[in-house]
Amino acid sequence: MYLKGAGFALKKLRLDILALLLIPLGLAAFAYFCNMRFHDPLAFVARQSRWRQGGSSPWAAFQILFDAGPSLRGIRNNWSDLVIAVLALTGLPLVFRRLGTAYGLYASAMTLVPLCSGLMSFQRLILASFPHFLLLGTLGRSQLAFRTINLVFIVGMTLNFAIFSLWGWIG
Repeated sequence: MYLKGAGFALKKLRLDILALLLIPLGLAAFAYFCNMRFHDPLAFVARQSRWRQGGSSPWAAFQILFDAGPSLRGIRNNWSDLVIAVLALTGLPLVFRRLGTAYGLYASAMTLVPLCSGLMSFQRLILASFPHFLLLGTLGRSQLAFRTINLVFIVGMTLNFAIFSLWGWIG
């Protein structure tokens, strides 16, 4: 979006584009810290694979869920994470069509990257995908769609509250 705003002309780029280098520099600094402390620059990747299922394809998350059988109160096979993942995936084409390529690519990354390590806590991780919420805003222009979206959210919040009050995992 930054390059689009600059008209894809290198002469119009300002010095603030250097802020984009902070992301890989931060990752490199953390890898250096892990190397100094744990003698493994990718220790955080190994630890993540022990906590979640590790790196795999996005559809492997669904296969693991169905092999274990969906559960109302499960941690790795939670049915509500399945529903949210399916809704997020089915919303991706609409995000591309209604909001454009930049938002579509961001929403795709925010959906597919967490799915590569399983469905655990997916309903929490998908909250970073603001294009999905922008999409709901565009769909909620009509009164019927607005009330339907609200009803779905109210039912979901009520179910999550009930699961949480019974000491279940919600996220």
